[in-house]
Amino acid sequence: MAPPILNERRRDERQSRDARMRNERPSASGCAAGGQALAGVGQSSAASGQLNAKQLNSKISHASGTDELLSLFARHSTSLNHIHAANLWNKLGKQRIERRHEEQLERLVQRTLDLVSSCEARNLANIAHGVARCDLQVTQAKSRRKF
Repeated sequence: MAPPILNERRRDERQSRDARMRNERPSASGCAAGGQALAGVGQSSAASGQLNAKQLNSKISHASGTDELLSLFARHSTSLNHIHAANLWNKLGKQRIERRHEEQLERLVQRTLDLVSSCEARNLANIAHGVARCDLQVTQAKSRRKF
């Protein structure tokens, strides 16, 4: 068993690493107080409706369902990048897609096609997997028109 000082140092290193992964400042007590301070920073820009790339990705990651994901896309479609698209499709692939979502999904497909040239392999894989999991039905007329 390691001496208590070594265990404390490992715990502190682990907390610092975890805090960096959450984009929080490590606190002396090990609680998420730094995250609360940072949350306040993003609220002013979120209140105006504008999110930076990191905030948008976080909102997508923490969205609770299809409606929230598609609403985020609708509000931020012009600032959507290839990473956001991959994250959106990855999350949508885990959701229940209904017919009422078709129009919004069509817009997302078009925006995604615009971003494909800037995608790296991992982004493309996430997009392809999410699209496949959504089980989108494309008619032959629509597919011919796009290519």
